[in-house]
Amino acid sequence: MGFALDKLSKNKPPGVTWERIITVQVLEELMEVFMFFIQWIIKCTPFAVISLIAKAIGQQSNIAEAMEQIGWLMAATVFGLCMQIIVVYLGMYIVIVRSNPFSYLKHIVPAQMMVFASASSAATIPVSIDCAKSSGKVPDGVARFCIPLGATCNMDGGAIGQYILCANVWLAYQNGIVPTARDYILLVCCATLGSVGAAPVPSAAIVLILTSYATTFGALPDGQQPAGLAYLFAIDWLMDRLRSTCNLTGDLVVTRIVSSRVSADEEAKLGEIAEKTPEPEGVKDKNNNLD
Repeated sequence: MGFALDKLSKNKPPGVTWERIITVQVLEELMEVFMFFIQWIIKCTPFAVISLIAKAIGQQSNIAEAMEQIGWLMAATVFGLCMQIIVVYLGMYIVIVRSNPFSYLKHIVPAQMMVFASASSAATIPVSIDCAKSSGKVPDGVARFCIPLGATCNMDGGAIGQYILCANVWLAYQNGIVPTARDYILLVCCATLGSVGAAPVPSAAIVLILTSYATTFGALPDGQQPAGLAYLFAIDWLMDRLRSTCNLTGDLVVTRIVSSRVSADEEAKLGEIAEKTPEPEGVKDKNNNLD
């Protein structure tokens, strides 16, 4: 329908007197109306989250035990993220690049600080590119090609982290379910596919929790939510930043690995591709002025 409306606006039938297609104007007005709805929902979100947490705490007979369980969830998530960085990223760096990874990692600290503050890989792309180039080990073409690609596809932190893998296992035990080997395999598949499709924006993985939980353990009747879900919203602000930091570290490490494997001709081709590729939404310039 959109294609037909666009074609109709460019090739008006003979004999018509209207200057603009009303359908397009209605759709544009609806878009603005829904944007108002989204803004209102965002403003109400803190009160909604507080209500969920208050209800969850009120239903607990042993608050200390609940806090201890949340602490174990956070510890498991942080441990998984650390293993991803140390074993996978740094291991790949040492094996493929064959040099000290810390001589390169010290240059990406500003990008890590930026992504921790913004919780968005996309918003950090300009800083990431500058950090990669300032190391003197990553050519401009490789940086401008690999980093935007990694910001949209590399979501390892979300796959490991709270909302796709660890949280689903935690929620299962909170609801009296003991995951089987089949459940773990299915969760791994959901985490892998979900991490690739997640957007590089704050709290993007949160939308995947109920889908993966329902896929693995079955949906609850009458639209009920799994017990303990409110606690995940309460700690999301911190876990999301840790996941984003892990994702960005992977982007920059892989960028360095790619730069060590490409020739000068391939670098030039990557630069040409990067020139033709539009910047992701939410990034305007090198000063991080967001849309």
